[in-house]
Amino acid sequence: LMEEGAQREQMASCPVPTEGVGLRGSFDPFGARRLFRRLRELEPDVLHTHLMLADCLGRPWGLRRQTPAVVTTLHSSAPHFFDRPGLGGRLMAQVYREVMERTRGARTIACSREIVASFERMRLDVGGLTVVENGVDLERVWSVPNEERARVRAELGLGDSFVCVTGARRSAPKLALITISEP
Repeated sequence: LMEEGAQREQMASCPVPTEGVGLRGSFDPFGARRLFRRLRELEPDVLHTHLMLADCLGRPWGLRRQTPAVVTTLHSSAPHFFDRPGLGGRLMAQVYREVMERTRGARTIACSREIVASFERMRLDVGGLTVVENGVDLERVWSVPNEERARVRAELGLGDSFVCVTGARRSAPKLALITISEP
């Protein structure tokens, strides 16, 4: 939704056609108008939103236009949405609460049970949350033989150092989940 900037290269190399609408911030009426115009042209069968701004714009639009499937995926716990600093943050949090509660007809997916619990603690009713757990098969990860682990660590020159690999953006909410203590 936002200016493409850092994602421009990724979008250009993506095998699936992608495009940005270039919103300049959360309160960009001209950008929102461009988005809604483009959505009308596309007439999607599925409108899948991720993150606060997309949820606030997409859910109401999709339900009003009777899009066959309007889906939101929640990647962060409720405090990420509602514990926002400053007047602008509090305003956006209130808008988000109103939008989510008024668009209960959309399907809402959470990445974990903890996310569902955090929304329940905030007493936010989005019309039922479905949990779709992480798709990593932990049994497969933990069943790798020690010899294979040692071979890969040696190949990568890691020695006995601590290694943590994650697929996520580097931001405060994500990094807060990782605690590393030196031996």
